Amino acid sequence: MFAGSIRNKMDEIFTHPDSPFFKSAIPITVDPLPYAEFSEFLKKKFAAGKRRINDEALKKIFEIAHDIPAIFSNYARLYGRSLQAIAL
Repeated sequence: MFAGSIRNKMDEIFTHPDSPFFKSAIPITVDPLPYAEFSEFLKKKFAAGKRRINDEALKKIFEIAHDIPAIFSNYARLYGRSLQAIAL
């Protein structure tokens, strides 16, 4: 199994004839993360770490990340760290 969030790079690896991985995988596309479900999941994760994140911040992170989980994860982690720094 191969996974990646930068679709054009993943396509290139497995569909370009010059790639060593040409035709070595069957591509499966995963839909974008649904905001309603994922935002509730994230709120619970923040709460478990004794932090809060509001809807406005979540919407902004979703907007910036363009449905790419790795980017979303990085921004959410940075947001959490900034809250921790403010609390100190």
